[in-house]
Amino acid sequence: MFERIKDGFEYRAAGEVLRVRAWGPHAVRVQAAAGAIDDELHGALDLIPRSARAQVTLGEDGGARLVNGRMTAAADACGRLSFLRTTSHFPPAGADDKARREVLAEKRPYPWHPGSGDSGPRVQVRTNDGAYHLEQMFEAYEGERIYGQGQHLHGRLDQKGCVIDLVPGSTGGAIPFLYSSRGYGLLWNNPATGRVELGADTTRWVADSAGQIDYWITVGDKPAQIMAAYADATGRPPMLPDWATGFWQSKLHYRTQEELLEVAREYKRRGLPLSAIACDFFHWTRMGDWDFDPGEWPDPAAMIKELDSLGVHLMVSVWPTAERGSRGHDALAEAGGLVLDTLGNYLRRGSERPLSLARSAWAGSQRHGIALWPGDTAPTFDSLAVQMRAGLNAAMSGIPWWHTDIGGFQGGDPDDPAYRELLIRWFQYGTFSPIMRLHGSREPRRPFTASMTGGPNQVWSFGEQAYPILRAHLLLRERLRPYLLRLARSAHDHGAPPMRPLFFDFPGDESAWRVEDQFMLGPDLLVAPVTTAAARSRPVYLPQDVVWTEAATGSIYRGGLTLHVAAPLERIPVFIRAGAEVTEAFVS
Repeated sequence: MFERIKDGFEYRAAGEVLRVRAWGPHAVRVQAAAGAIDDELHGALDLIPRSARAQVTLGEDGGARLVNGRMTAAADACGRLSFLRTTSHFPPAGADDKARREVLAEKRPYPWHPGSGDSGPRVQVRTNDGAYHLEQMFEAYEGERIYGQGQHLHGRLDQKGCVIDLVPGSTGGAIPFLYSSRGYGLLWNNPATGRVELGADTTRWVADSAGQIDYWITVGDKPAQIMAAYADATGRPPMLPDWATGFWQSKLHYRTQEELLEVAREYKRRGLPLSAIACDFFHWTRMGDWDFDPGEWPDPAAMIKELDSLGVHLMVSVWPTAERGSRGHDALAEAGGLVLDTLGNYLRRGSERPLSLARSAWAGSQRHGIALWPGDTAPTFDSLAVQMRAGLNAAMSGIPWWHTDIGGFQGGDPDDPAYRELLIRWFQYGTFSPIMRLHGSREPRRPFTASMTGGPNQVWSFGEQAYPILRAHLLLRERLRPYLLRLARSAHDHGAPPMRPLFFDFPGDESAWRVEDQFMLGPDLLVAPVTTAAARSRPVYLPQDVVWTEAATGSIYRGGLTLHVAAPLERIPVFIRAGAEVTEAFVS
């Protein structure tokens, strides 16, 4: 029933073939099919796996065992898999050896299920279209915390107990990768709609229609090890362009070339740093022409030249839609795709450091330079709190370049004092986000037409009280750019997300796992955003075994305690790891 293959083993039973192979150091890939396994179904694992020295043993208790670095995959005589640490030096201390070593195990369903063979943990039921409805069951564990899964607006950081739809959307992005507090990362490598049920008794992955079960799992003692292995398996992000670490200006729609240029000029006149400005939708004549309307944008080349002289990059929105009658439509029809511009060239950035904004993503999107954001969010404090948690889970899904529309998208009156407070707090949060982009459809809003522009949305648009606060944070962001470039290099080299939950850097601190409203920006900055209206202070937890300096006051604290920290409207609490070079950025 078991057979040794290159880097792994196969198991054959009535109605199923199971393949387990080493797939990079400390990781294995599991594939199962009702018939033959299709090697052309790569999913996100289409990169050549890094060499791994796997040790395979057959016949132990009628099963098989594969050892690959920190990872051991063991199959019993019925093909049920367990994944263990090769060594047992991992919490929880005091547990028996098997409990300490087992990170995850497949689980048989309670009732017999059609397609599950002899009540096995894998379900494969033929569908009407010739594919399969797939289910994969795993054990659930008391006290386990689960992160990742892309960006979702359910407002939770720890997703244990949630049911996550694996469906793309304009305000959510399902990435079927999870990080577990038990010290493993798992990729459900099936590009199909479905769901994952993170129950108290069972974890179940479901694909509505796919060819075969395919998942990848790695083991590590620290979150950084897991994320590095995942980046190696699915692709490391390209190095972020230098300009992208600065401030991006945007609003619903700059209608004309002159309107956009005048905004960039005003930033220059005021001495405000500006790295990029966005030319959003409806700058074209019709969908599918992919050029500038000559009536409103008469000389794009001159516009770009002037922006270059101001040190500003132009970001252009391209919608993947071609109307009948547009210049691109016939060419696309002949080519059989929607990826050509009006010159017949593929829509690519001829660059080794690409960056594209996207509302949704999937496993491996990071290697294409995707900057993910959650789309058209509400301008409320509750929304701000939700975005922060969504961003941290996106980070633990392998997406390093995540951000929000600062101020929320769907409205917001620049003359309303309540909205101005929200905008300030969101701007402060954005200052410490991987990408800092001001965007939104401000009041007065207009009907959705090509002539709409949206209300004012520059940093000087929100009143005399807000302006100096926003200006100070723009200048702070500019001073943080060298640090952000170092974090970009770490993301590129090791898959480490710049913005991450506290437990990423402090996995041994139990309290750090329970904090959902703070984050680390790299290893040296702890950020505690304000997400409540009228709040002028907030509790801040400082992780253990580190000496922290409060950026605003210079006060020094030893970690392992919770402080009640002042948060006047002018700032949010930020703490610096002792000895960090980034301290200089806070000296204006």
